[in-house]
Amino acid sequence: MSARLFVGNLPFDSTEEELRELFAPLGPVLRIHFPLDRETSRPRGFAFVEFDDSAKALEAITRFNNQLFRGRPLVVQSAGRIRRLPFGGRAFARNRSWPVVGTRRGRGGEEAFTQFRARRSASRQKEIPQGRPWRAWAEGAD
Repeated sequence: MSARLFVGNLPFDSTEEELRELFAPLGPVLRIHFPLDRETSRPRGFAFVEFDDSAKALEAITRFNNQLFRGRPLVVQSAGRIRRLPFGGRAFARNRSWPVVGTRRGRGGEEAFTQFRARRSASRQKEIPQGRPWRAWAEGAD
């Protein structure tokens, strides 16, 4: 079964051939992917390396994590499962205004979410003074 690794903190001018040479002592590399910046079309400073054997990938993590590569310490971690996303491979999610870390509704669970919703609704309510015309209130005239 193939294993995919995340290799971070790469120099921006590093090439695929340099990474192949770096990981060559462990065995053949199936694939190397350098994500590019959308605006500049230059590498973003990390890559994904895929091995045909998960044992070789674990050996690469232990051997190359925090090792210097062209003057920079590499970050080598398991990239996890390869997931195919709908909508052309891009993540599709609603625009959420609460943190989505930890549990389903945020770090503190349901209670933190209800407190956040109460604070948000209180900040959205504007106090319109009674007894004065609306235009005078909007312009700030007393």
